[in-house]
Amino acid sequence: MNKTPPVGSTIEFSSDGSDVVYQWRPAGRHPVQYIPMFFGGMMLLMSVFLPFAISEANVPGAEITLRETLIMAVLQVCIGAFLLYAGLRVRGRESIRLNATRIEYDTGPSVLPLPLMLIFGPTLQYGPQIMGRESMVPTHIFRKKYTQATEQAGRFVLERVGERQRLRFDIGADRIEIGNLLREPEREWLAAQLNEWLASKKAK
Repeated sequence: MNKTPPVGSTIEFSSDGSDVVYQWRPAGRHPVQYIPMFFGGMMLLMSVFLPFAISEANVPGAEITLRETLIMAVLQVCIGAFLLYAGLRVRGRESIRLNATRIEYDTGPSVLPLPLMLIFGPTLQYGPQIMGRESMVPTHIFRKKYTQATEQAGRFVLERVGERQRLRFDIGADRIEIGNLLREPEREWLAAQLNEWLASKKAK
């Protein structure tokens, strides 16, 4: 079996004799990520200009309308900020570590681009300290790690879900997707490598 990742792949492979590690980073921003950026930006703009426009309008009942609009503006800011983050966030390196006892999958840190990190980073780091709690590390936002015993692991499944391809493994009732930002040839190569390693361990 070919041990070399596809040409142009971001997957890196390393082994120290006991642990085998595959790690990768997204090849680039997927066009779909621009969709939440667009709607998030539009909602933030509307939350600013719509209350201003109503406050300038000299019509009966404008005070009531303005109050309701301000409530909606707050909701729009929250939703718009979330959508903007979903489009702008930068994914760190994903990795999966394999050894004789366990399989460890790390989604990698999810961070904001530098301009937004300069704005929100201090809040995440120092805000909890004001409340007497431990500060958050901005580079570890939404990071998740999954661990499973090797002897309990099933096959890594490569399947079609609608129009997209998915690589996953199961931990109990949870289905964990791996490398959702990899390209299909990379995902196919990684699935073959993982299943070959797993079969070699279970054959012993």
